[in-house]
Amino acid sequence: MARAVDQAWSRLGGIDMLVNNAGIGMRTVNPSFMTRPQGFWRCPPRASAR
Repeated sequence: MARAVDQAWSRLGGIDMLVNNAGIGMRTVNPSFMTRPQGFWRCPPRASAR
């Protein structure tokens, strides 16, 4: 990670934003996401606690 940051800093002059996305997959909150997709914002909050 440190090497990636150093390279980004030297090549691009810095890092403006970092998104650390270690969330759960849509299959966890919506088992039928392949046939009935829905936005993550439409999944009930309790679905992610399974």
